[in-house]
Amino acid sequence: GLCIMPQDAGAQCVAGNSNCNVYKKAGESFNLLIQGKAWQMDGDSHYCDNLNTPNYIQSDIKLGSSLVAPSGGVAGVISNPSYNHVSNSTNTNIVSQSISEVGVFTFSAKSPASYLGSSFYNIPLAQSANIGRFVPDRFVVSGVSVLPACGVFSYMDQAFPMAMNISAFNTFNSVTQNYQNSFAKGTAQLV
Repeated sequence: GLCIMPQDAGAQCVAGNSNCNVYKKAGESFNLLIQGKAWQMDGDSHYCDNLNTPNYIQSDIKLGSSLVAPSGGVAGVISNPSYNHVSNSTNTNIVSQSISEVGVFTFSAKSPASYLGSSFYNIPLAQSANIGRFVPDRFVVSGVSVLPACGVFSYMDQAFPMAMNISAFNTFNSVTQNYQNSFAKGTAQLV
């Protein structure tokens, strides 16, 4: 099997919700560590604690992601959809990745159906623990309007309604869709 995990120790989000610490900006690059692991016993689906296989080589391993939170949110797009696993003495391939959306995600690696010309050996999908919380890169305020509180004017010290649109962007200059509800932690202030 394969083991996939974040390189940064603070990347894991055990709770899998908006209470996790900030990890990266949506669209910001981070590293995944991917290792080939040996069989140890039937029924074992957690390969990360198995023996290393430093000679494992395979091309065109598909990378993916799954949204954990917010529930019903947009899945986002990863920047790196595949990689070629090369052998090395540490058994670790470092793969750069990013996700375009806000939230908490798992990341996956799936080898092709055949290995060394045979489809007998099926290497199962590897999935990371929860990674995140990914947050917006920046905000843009637009459509600001101040409405008069008393007909066409407002008295000094009188409360008045104000409205604005706040858009949360990723590092690719695209608006993120998941920055809402419990993931929307920013506060707008009139200064």
